[in-house]
Amino acid sequence: MTIWRDRAKLSQNYQPGFSTKKEGTGRGLEIVQGIVKAHGGRIKVVSGLNESGNGETTFSIKLPSV
Repeated sequence: MTIWRDRAKLSQNYQPGFSTKKEGTGRGLEIVQGIVKAHGGRIKVVSGLNESGNGETTFSIKLPSV
């Protein structure tokens, strides 16, 4: 998933109801974060400009080994 967000606003991505889309419910990242945390994992967010000068945000999910 790649979306661009101002670094100061990245924390909004996990707030219930927050969406950048007209049809969005704003529940996607909140639900994913809950599932990842429930399994002892974490989500890393990196945001900035890519090589083309376009804004880009990358979410990485790390889960523990079983």
